[in-house]
Amino acid sequence: MLWQLGELARAESEYRLILSAKDRGPSYRNLLGTRNNLYQVLIEQGKLSEAVAEIDGFINDAETKGASDTAIYQARFVRARIRKAQAKFDEAISEFREVADHHSATLGENHHITLSTKHELGVALQESKDAAAACHVLRSVYLARSKAQGKDHHETLATRHQLALALQEVGEREEAQAHYRATLKYRSKVLGERHLHTLATRFQLAVLLEESGDLKSAEEEFLNVLIDECSIVGADHPSTLTTRLRLVSYMVLRQQWSKAFEELDRILSARRRIYGSDHPLSRDTEQLIAFLKANCPS
Repeated sequence: MLWQLGELARAESEYRLILSAKDRGPSYRNLLGTRNNLYQVLIEQGKLSEAVAEIDGFINDAETKGASDTAIYQARFVRARIRKAQAKFDEAISEFREVADHHSATLGENHHITLSTKHELGVALQESKDAAAACHVLRSVYLARSKAQGKDHHETLATRHQLALALQEVGEREEAQAHYRATLKYRSKVLGERHLHTLATRFQLAVLLEESGDLKSAEEEFLNVLIDECSIVGADHPSTLTTRLRLVSYMVLRQQWSKAFEELDRILSARRRIYGSDHPLSRDTEQLIAFLKANCPS
């Protein structure tokens, strides 16, 4: 009840109390359910390392007590997603592969749970900078989801957007643009023009405009996306921060150094607060600030 009411800290304390007293009587028999609830509450609070520790305990208990593979592999899937969020890509990719192989063997290659796992594998590969491998995985998931769920299904569109991103990174810009435009068409229709997923596709189309040399149109679209993001999710949402960072490059082009450094400092503070100082996004922002300070006119 506390979890459903949003009382996450109190819920965490309650679950820990139950686990610490698990041998005291029949009220404490549902160990696995309590561990599951605890790691979900920890994730919602952003306590990812603690969540991983609880998932490890959950899996160990589940295997000891002979729980179903469904519960174990669901927990492993969640653990892999946390590893991806922590930028521990080797661990995430390895676990996603093992979970996907299990689901393929037990549920089938085109089962929606198998495809969801493979989608996450493709995202992890792309975020780890292995865009070529990501293209291979994501293309197969996109084709399977298109056939099973339809081209306008939100999961199909999520994979198509991610495939376009991977194609863009390997230099296949024409194919990437075609996928982005089709995704934007369906997302605008299904989700709405100002939905966060629609804005993500608009952002990537602006990136393609920038890469093609149409800086004026690209900046205008980045600004339009930023306005909608600030209105919908706020100025410090991770997606908004990415758009704000992109617009810093236009300040630099105009040699608006003070304005650019002020904005970069705000972005860095927000990323440290959200991800921590050691996350790649925080470190990349620090390195960009150092590079610009070393190369800007005195």
